[in-house]
Amino acid sequence: MSADPTAGDPDGIQRVARLHDEHADAVRDGARHVLVAAESAAAGWQGAAQQQFLTVAATVPASAHRVAARLDAAATALADYAREVQQIQDEAARLQTALRNTADDIVVNARAVRAATRTAAGPDAVEADEVLLQQVQNSGVWLAGLEARLSAQWDELVARRAAADRAAASALDDRAVLGGLVSAAAARAMSDGQFTTWLGTLDRESIAALRDDPRIARRLAGLDATDVAGWWQAMSGPDGAPSAAQRAFVVALPTVIGNLNGVAYWARVRANTTVLVDRLAHAERQVAHWREQLDAAKTPAGAAAARAELSTWSRQRDAYRNIQDTLDTTPVSLVSLVDDRPPLAQIVAGDLDRAAHVSVIVPGMNTATDQRGTVQNYSAIARGMRREQARVGGVRRSDIAVVSWIGYHPPMADDPSFAAVVANGRAHEGADRLVADLDGFHAARAAAGRDADLTVLGHSYGTNVATIALTRTHADHVVLLGSAGVTDVAPKASALHVPAGEVFASQGAKDGWAVTGQNLSGRRDPTESSWDAHEFSSETQRGSDGTLHGVTQHGPYVGGNGDGRYSYFDDGTTAQHNSALAAMGRGDEIPEQGGPFDRMRQQTKDDWLMYGWQTGLTGDPRL
Repeated sequence: MSADPTAGDPDGIQRVARLHDEHADAVRDGARHVLVAAESAAAGWQGAAQQQFLTVAATVPASAHRVAARLDAAATALADYAREVQQIQDEAARLQTALRNTADDIVVNARAVRAATRTAAGPDAVEADEVLLQQVQNSGVWLAGLEARLSAQWDELVARRAAADRAAASALDDRAVLGGLVSAAAARAMSDGQFTTWLGTLDRESIAALRDDPRIARRLAGLDATDVAGWWQAMSGPDGAPSAAQRAFVVALPTVIGNLNGVAYWARVRANTTVLVDRLAHAERQVAHWREQLDAAKTPAGAAAARAELSTWSRQRDAYRNIQDTLDTTPVSLVSLVDDRPPLAQIVAGDLDRAAHVSVIVPGMNTATDQRGTVQNYSAIARGMRREQARVGGVRRSDIAVVSWIGYHPPMADDPSFAAVVANGRAHEGADRLVADLDGFHAARAAAGRDADLTVLGHSYGTNVATIALTRTHADHVVLLGSAGVTDVAPKASALHVPAGEVFASQGAKDGWAVTGQNLSGRRDPTESSWDAHEFSSETQRGSDGTLHGVTQHGPYVGGNGDGRYSYFDDGTTAQHNSALAAMGRGDEIPEQGGPFDRMRQQTKDDWLMYGWQTGLTGDPRL
C-alpha cells in the first residue's frame, strides 16, 4: 500500500475480492459434498474405517463455515478498499488537472503582470493602464490562493489514502479474517507467557496457516521446557488424550514439534515419523544429484567438490535409512530426530508418556546413526533392558520405557575426533543436550501429573556425559558401565543429583578399553572405592536360575552370535541383570564387588599372564 493517492489498481483489487468470494462458495460446496458422502457412507459402508470417516466428516461443516466466513470477510475488506481507492484516484485526477491548469494560469498571469507593469510605467501611460495592472495583480493573488487551496485538498487526499490503507490493513488483519493470527506479526514482542497463551487460542485453521513458519518455529524452539509443557498440556483432552489442536500443530510444524522438549512424546513420534520420510527422500535426491555432478565434472577441483558432497549426503542417506529400517522392523518409536551431520536420534521401547519406570541409555565412543547396525543394535539394547527390568521388577512391560539416546556426537574411530576420547569437550557438549532432554522429560511429566522413576545408564564415554549432566539435573538412579573415566566435574558420586546409594558402577575384568580410556585421559574410575559408588560385578555368575554371562569385551553389544562373546547390554549378562535391578529400585540386593582389586584377581584367575583380554578384542573399540 502507498499514501500516493494515484497508486494502486482498484480493478485488480476487485478481482482479488471476487476470487475470495468464489473460494468461499467453493468451500461451502465442498462441505456439502462431504455431508452427502457421509450420508452415503452411513448407509452403504461398515467397519472401523467408516466410523473414522464419519467422525472426521462431522467436523467439516463447522470448520468450512469458519474458513468461508474468513474468506467473506477478506472479500468485503478488499471490495471496500477498492471502492475507496477508486474514489480517491478519481478525485486525485481532478485535482491534478486543476493544479496543472492553475500553474499554467499563474505563468500566463505573471507575464501579463510584467507587461502591464512596463506599460503603466511608460511615458505614454494612461489611467486605463493602471487599472489593467491592478486587475492582473489581483488575478495573481487569486491564482496563488487557488493553488494553495488545491494543494491543501491534495494533502487531504494523501491523508485520506493513508487512512484507507490503514483501514484495509486493519480489516485484513482482523480476527474475522485471520482468526487467531491477528497477533502473529507481534510474536517477537510477546513475552513467553503471552506467546504460549496466544498459541493456545488458535483453532485448527489458524494453526494450519502457521505451517513451516520460521518465526514461530524459532520462537517455539527457544522456549523453556516448562513453558512448553504447560502450553501443550493445556490443549490436551481428558487424561492427556490428543486434541484436535495438538494434532494440527504436529501437522503444521513437525520439524520443531518432533524435538520440542515439554511436548508429549506421542506427538513427537508422530512428527518425527513424517519428517524422517521427507529427509530420507531429500537425502536420496541429493545423492543422485551429486553423483551426476561428479560424473559431469570437468576439472579435478570440481570433481573433488562433488565427491565431498556425495560422501556427505551418502552418509546422511545411510543414517536416515538405518533409522527408518529400525522403525520398520522393530517395535520402537522415534522421539527425537535432529538433522545434524550425521543425524541424531532417540528411539524408545515403550510409552514414554505413561511408563512408571523410564531409563535413558547414553552411548559412548564410535556411536553414530550412519553406521551399519548401530541404530538396530540400540533398538535391541533398549528392548532387552526393558524385558529384564520388567522381569526383575515383577511389573508389566507396559510400565517400562527405555530410551536409547543417540543424542550427541561422541568421539569416532574413523575421524580426527578419535583423540577426543581422552578429552572432555564432546562430553560437555553431550551433557548440555542430555540436561535439556532430561529437564524436558521432567517438565512434560510434571505438567501431565504423571511421576516416573528415572534411571540414566551410561556406557564408556557416555558415563562421562551422564555424570557431567547429573551435576545439573536429577535422576533416581544412575548406572555407569565400562567407564572410560569420569571427569573431575563429578569428583565423587555425591556430586550427582541422585539419591544416596543409587549411583552404581561396573567394569568387566576383560574390558581393556575402559581402563585404556581412564589411563590416557586421567579421568577417575567410578568403580574405585574412593569415588563412593555402589560397584558391582560384570563377571559370570551361576545361580539357581542359570548362568549369567560375564563381559568379554568393551561392547556395548554383541547380539547373541553364539561364539561366547558378551558385552554389557547383551541379554543374559550379569551387567544387564544388575543394571535392571538398580533401575527397578532393587540395587541394595546387588553384591558390592567388582572393583579394581576384584578385577585384577579375576584377570589373574582367567589368565596368569593377563593376555586374554588384550587379544580377545575384535572390531572397532567402543569407548
